[in-house]
Amino acid sequence: MIQNCPPDKIFWAYDGRTIKNLKELEHALHYMKPDAFKHHVKTDKNDFANWIDHVMHEETLAKLVSTAKTKDNMRRLVKKRIEEIEHPVKKVDKKMKKKTVKVKTAKKTSSKAAKKKKVKKRVVTKTIKKAKKPIAVLDEAFKSIVEPAHHHISLAAHVALGIVVGSALTLLVLMIL
Repeated sequence: MIQNCPPDKIFWAYDGRTIKNLKELEHALHYMKPDAFKHHVKTDKNDFANWIDHVMHEETLAKLVSTAKTKDNMRRLVKKRIEEIEHPVKKVDKKMKKKTVKVKTAKKTSSKAAKKKKVKKRVVTKTIKKAKKPIAVLDEAFKSIVEPAHHHISLAAHVALGIVVGSALTLLVLMIL
């Protein structure tokens, strides 16, 4: 929400306009004549940048505005900041942590004799960066699918299980992202 400055800190422009907030500044810059703009912005001073910094407490915007030498460039910077204030981008939850999920998959073998033997397992480690709750659900679902007495399953069943688990993990990761 765009805030007004205190009544005693209103910006009085050279052309007689009064400016109480960033929206009014953007509007004033749009209609301001070049001589009024030049009165406030010179090589050694920028009244708009000072007001934005000291009154509106928008230090980042003030630094950007201080580099703008035309009213159109300054107006674009102010307008962009107004849009950021009115339509903020959702920030990523800081409580999110990395969680490592170990996935057991069947190792591919090429000979028929090797296929008859027990298939060796290899552990694939993937790191998923999301909140604890979805990861806990993912862990439980994974354990219920993969861990129960799967050492008696045929190679075809292992391949099918690998495809199912891989697809499920992919879908969950895509839904989380």
